[in-house]
This record gives sequence, structure tokens and C-alpha cells, in this order.
Amino acid sequence: MGVILNPGASAFLSARRLNIYVDKSDMISRIIPFVGTADKYLCVSRPRRFGKSFMANMLSAYFDNTVDGHEAFKGLKVTSEPSFETCLNKFYVVKLNMQNFISESEDIKEMIELLKRSVMWDLKKVFPDVSYFDENNLGRSFADIYDATGNTFVFIIDEWDSIFREFKTDFAAQKKYLDFLRDLLKDRTLLIHLGYLGYDKEKSEVFIPNKELMMEFVTSTTAGIPWKEVANSVSESRELLKSTWAMKEKDVAAGLEKAHLETSHLQYNDENALSYTISLAYYAARDYYSIVREMPAGIGFADMVFIPRKNSVDKPAMIVELKWDKSVDTAIKQICNKHYPDVLKKFTGDILLVGINYDKKTKKHECRIERLKKIKRGLTGSFLSGIVRAKERLNDYLIIKD
Repeated sequence: MGVILNPGASAFLSARRLNIYVDKSDMISRIIPFVGTADKYLCVSRPRRFGKSFMANMLSAYFDNTVDGHEAFKGLKVTSEPSFETCLNKFYVVKLNMQNFISESEDIKEMIELLKRSVMWDLKKVFPDVSYFDENNLGRSFADIYDATGNTFVFIIDEWDSIFREFKTDFAAQKKYLDFLRDLLKDRTLLIHLGYLGYDKEKSEVFIPNKELMMEFVTSTTAGIPWKEVANSVSESRELLKSTWAMKEKDVAAGLEKAHLETSHLQYNDENALSYTISLAYYAARDYYSIVREMPAGIGFADMVFIPRKNSVDKPAMIVELKWDKSVDTAIKQICNKHYPDVLKKFTGDILLVGINYDKKTKKHECRIERLKKIKRGLTGSFLSGIVRAKERLNDYLIIKD
């Protein structure tokens, strides 16, 4: 019916058609007893790649009142359970993937507003005759629907805890998010959230919810060669970022060489492969930046733009242009000539222009970094003696040789 409200069974049925499909439908019979009870807030916690999104799609197909559940679950274990018919396709389902909203937002406030607008968009299409007291108050809007129609909802939230990974040091953002969920979900029929972490409502704390996950966490962070390799890669990524900030071009090129060796299984023959390597190499930058690839900027598209997060405004923004078998000078000139810095005109700090080229003959990476400083219009005299080029092309910015 909608993207968020009653999304149907297509995702679940697509998974069923896979040759590697494993029937885990008996999980439904464990959830049914909690519907409409005081214990209706459920957490399904699993490690990464252990089927959380699949579980969300399966549960959605079961509760969604627009789905033919008998057909969707035909031949699966749950159909032999006595409780199978109890809640089969009897509710409106609101299915949310929090990671999707985070990836489209700059901060928690923008994410919550996007989520509210998206949900209301679907609600108004399905319940056009309901009189909404305040469309900006999502919890109140669900209450309005219940008062007018008597319909109840099941909420299924995938990646509910992604906010704690993306904003792990922003405790104000975490609190704002939890307060929003608390207001949205109170008195609902059933909430099922899927992620790595659980949430203690009484203590208002996020926690690792079971012994198995705790042991995996302890094991992965204290011992084992695989973790050491991951830790080394993260450490090297941080050093690469520091070298970029310090404009150490040779060190940056050397760091990219190392990252290239780690992705040598790729067919390294164009800018797409180069872009993949750069993305991996700058993995640690995600702690400080929102990273946008192919960002519309000036009169073209910048390959990669690193926009400082609100807690990292002391860091320079970065525009990265990639070239394959050309030159780093060509990359820097393209940034200037196509006015890529215009996309960051609201940013008041410095901007690093980073040109990266892979030389096909030497099989080496090259790097050129220049710094843009924002200045007031009309400056003249000795201050401008440090200008290298392109002051006319970059509006309020000058390229300064450090």
C-alpha cells in the first residue's frame, strides 16, 4: 500500500524465492503472545548480517492487513502453530528503517522531521477523511486515527539503534531520539525493534541485551587476528586523515597505496575502482564528516565532498577530485574551474582541495592538496601576496599556499 505504511509482502516473498532461504517463521509464534499486553515492546537483537532486515520483512508480511498471509506463508513452519491465525493480517503496519532516514539527514533534528513527514505522507493517503489536530505531532496523529476509525498499528523498526553508531558521542541527539520514540510509541498495540542493542525503559539506558552478543563483543575487542587487522586498518585510516589535514601529500599518497593493496582483488582500471579504494581508505573520516559522493556542485558533480559534522566544525571541509591516468593538477583545476566550493558557501571554515590521480604506467597514486581560506571581499595589499591562483574564480575564497 505504501513505502512505510503497510509495505506488503514483496520483500519477504523475494527472500523466499532464494535458493539459500532458511525458514525462521516460527519466530512469529513467539511474538504473538505479547500483542496487546503490557509487554508489547520487543527487541530482536542480532549481530550484523544475521537477518534482522529479513525478520522485519517477515513480520511485516504477517501483520499487514493488505497481505494474503495464507499464501505468503504457505508451507512454512509457522502455519502449523496453533497461534498462526491469531494476528494474521489484522493490523496496519508501520515499518521504519532508521538508517535510511539518518543517511538522508545532516543531524538528528532533520532526521526526525524527515521521518515525521514521510509517515504522515502515507497516513494521509490511507486515512484522508481523518481530522488531524496537529500533523507535526505524529503520536497525536495516530491517536486521531484510532479515535476516528478504531484501527490499531504494529510498529516494526529496523536498525533502531543506528543513531548510537552514527552519533555515538552526541548524547543530546541520542536523548532527543529516544524522547521522540517514547512519545510516538506509547500505548501502541505492538512495537518490534531490530538491532544490536536493547533499551531499558526504566533506567533510560541502552545495553547489550544478551550473553551471546556480550561474548561476541568481548571476544572481538580483546583478542584474535581478525580484530587486529580491523584495528590496524582503522588506525591507518586515522593517520591518513591526519596527513590530509596537515597537507602532507606524500604521506597521503603512501596511505592510498596501502589501501589499494588491501583492495587489490578489485579490477583496478577506472575511476569507480579508485573511488571505492578512497572510500575505504577514509573510513575513519565518518567520525567527523558526512561524506557525499557525486555531489552536485557549481557546474558539475564533485567526486567526494566531506562536510564537517556539527561536533567537528573545527575541521576543514574537503573536496576530493579523482583522476585516472591524468594528473593531480588537472583535478585541482577542475575543482576551481567548475566552482565546486560554491556548494560549501555556508561553511565558514577552511576548505581543502584534494586532487588524487592514479598513474597507470607507474602504478602509483599521486596527491595534491591546497587550502581555501574564506576572506572578505575587497582585501588588497600584502595579504594577497600568498595567492597562488584562481582568486577571481572562487568568489569569496582564495587559494593560499601554506
